[in-house]
Amino acid sequence: MLTVTGTDGVQYEVKIATLVMGAIDTGMKNPLDGMPIFNLQTQVLVQVKRKTDG
Repeated sequence: MLTVTGTDGVQYEVKIATLVMGAIDTGMKNPLDGMPIFNLQTQVLVQVKRKTDG
């Protein structure tokens, strides 16, 4: 979550999330740590709303 100020001086609250829709094991291992390598299907989600004075 971050606060952004627009050119008009209004502050907005921006929330960014990553939605993982699927993961597929490639059958390969990372040579650095031996962990499996996955292909991920992802989508970035963004929500913007006007920040209110607390």
